[in-house]
Amino acid sequence: MKNIFYSFLFFLFYFNIQAQPFLQYSNTYSYPGTGAEKGLSIDYDDAGNAYVTGTTDANGNNDIITIKYSPTGTKLWENIYSGNGNGDDHPVKVITDKINNNNRVYVTGYSKGNGTGYDWITIAYNLTTGDTVWTRRYNDPSN
Repeated sequence: MKNIFYSFLFFLFYFNIQAQPFLQYSNTYSYPGTGAEKGLSIDYDDAGNAYVTGTTDANGNNDIITIKYSPTGTKLWENIYSGNGNGDDHPVKVITDKINNNNRVYVTGYSKGNGTGYDWITIAYNLTTGDTVWTRRYNDPSN
């Protein structure tokens, strides 16, 4: 019985090592100017395109930046969101819509509002063009 258990562990360990991902490409991004960028979340679509969201201080404060990369690492589009409160905006997660196939990528996080403190923000982008489809803000009653 002990041999069967150890054999099972060996095969589990062996196949786990073989299933490790490998680096297909590496890419860096720097917005023109003196600001700093930080990637925070990544997702992919069925075609192998990667969607990265993070922050850039291109406008003097942290704004949300979302970039689409091809499967070979070529930047296809970028979009920067600067909230209405002229303060820091931070993404938390980027998600592609793999269920409804509506050609959208969603970024959610929080954003400095105009007199409302920080609000929840969700932005829908067109997967192909990077254009903003819609933006929704939520300010809970207690600000």
